[in-house]
Amino acid sequence: MKWKSLFLSLMFLMTMLPLRVKAQDLKPAMHRNYQALIELQPYVADPARFKARENYSEISTLIAQLAGIADVLPQMMEDKPGMMIIGKVYADYLNDIQRGFKNGPTPYVRNKIRTATSFCFECHSTLATTKNYKSAEKKVQNWNLTPHQLADFYAATRQFDKAMKSYEFVLMASSSENLEGEDVSDVARALKNALSLAIRVKRDPDQALKLLSLVSSREDLPAFFAAQIKQWKKDVLELKKEKKLSETADAKVWLDRALYLIARGKKMQTYEADHVADITYLHAINYIHEALKRENNSELRSQAYAMLGTAYAVLEDPLLWTLDTVYFEACVREVPHTALARQCFDHYAQEMYFGFSGSAGLELPPEDAAKLKELQNLAESERMNISKKKGQKNEK
Repeated sequence: MKWKSLFLSLMFLMTMLPLRVKAQDLKPAMHRNYQALIELQPYVADPARFKARENYSEISTLIAQLAGIADVLPQMMEDKPGMMIIGKVYADYLNDIQRGFKNGPTPYVRNKIRTATSFCFECHSTLATTKNYKSAEKKVQNWNLTPHQLADFYAATRQFDKAMKSYEFVLMASSSENLEGEDVSDVARALKNALSLAIRVKRDPDQALKLLSLVSSREDLPAFFAAQIKQWKKDVLELKKEKKLSETADAKVWLDRALYLIARGKKMQTYEADHVADITYLHAINYIHEALKRENNSELRSQAYAMLGTAYAVLEDPLLWTLDTVYFEACVREVPHTALARQCFDHYAQEMYFGFSGSAGLELPPEDAAKLKELQNLAESERMNISKKKGQKNEK
């Protein structure tokens, strides 16, 4: 009976959004989507509760509500041609979450929900940030989340001041303890998340320096982590001295500044996943989004998407788990059958293979395998596609 009830609930939610929604109904639909994101955050912040069977029904209902917006996203983007590709990618992403959850509350699905939340904000959502969090907040208070989980919850729900205080508490609480084993990664993750808020959201280098000072004075830091912090301090100080671009500067000027920063970051790294240049990449992301706000040119957008994918692949932000693949996919769809599309696809494929490879080899879900093939076809040159079609015709 429980499964029958769940099925009927899902069917009801699927009928809530018609195929064609009136213009005046789009904003309420988006708010329902936003509220579902908020209500999911307590479960997403706590891995144990996300996996608990007794929570499956409620999480399923919220995911169905979340995915319901996918059908109306194209309408929402009709007056914003520059956002059409991103809208499609995001809609597919929401549908992927719903399909994935049917196979169980896996860490993969949980992380995709975290990314979906952040991706909504990365696209500069026009929704008010003063939403009513009472229901979600009540769960958080009753569940006694760890300070780190609480900080992640606040960050995911755009309560940035609370998130910053929580991350600072984590960093200060750890300052009297010796760092060993997992404690190193916990402190590093808290510091990186807090720095992301300071640079990306607050755009406050002084706040970033304050965060770094909470950790840098420790004498028990592993050598690699101490070296990263030392470089991060230098980069924040460089950021403070940097001459600001004029608000009237065109998109290419903003993108060129980002390109310079990404090139600088790559030179600083000794290997692909080296985090020594994280501040530089975070700063570059700000410029890229400023460029996207100023230009609807397809070629420029595709370059911006490729650069965002590159930056997020390096950062490996736990709150933006698969955001790099989202932007690499957008790049392929924006300029199909081009050299840039091929580069973006290669990055996308690499991330997918690494993400799904295990001791038993590659285990790519059917939906992801189909998307990989679709993007490969879009990335290939027109000449190759014509050659393939001729070959298939000759075989017949």
